[in-house]
Amino acid sequence: MDSFFIVVAARFAHVASAAVALGACFALLSIAKLSTYDTLRVALKRTMHAALGLAVLTGLYNYVFVSIPRLREHPMAAYHPVMGVKILVALAFFALLAMQLVPARGLDRDRSRWLTVEAFLGLVVLALGAYLRRLW
Repeated sequence: MDSFFIVVAARFAHVASAAVALGACFALLSIAKLSTYDTLRVALKRTMHAALGLAVLTGLYNYVFVSIPRLREHPMAAYHPVMGVKILVALAFFALLAMQLVPARGLDRDRSRWLTVEAFLGLVVLALGAYLRRLW
């Protein structure tokens, strides 16, 4: 079950879907004050839902079927706390980005601020992922 190609494909899909989600966040941020914002938001909606869903599924696979068995063989004290923070920050990123995909009165007023927070959270998730990957 833990074949090399499945693990590589899952890691690739996880990183690629996160990159798509973060890229869409930066795209929305760059046009947050323009009249074309709603057009791009609607156009990105399906792509974003697919990226967020794929990131969650592949992240779960990578954690349960790749990381946990490895950690049983080679325990690392720092891994689980950092992974827990990464998951929480990623959930906040996903929630805020999902809220940007639907018209929301509260978010429209401070759209640039919320997108900036989302971009920061997305970069934190990437940094934590890079740190975790470096532990191996």
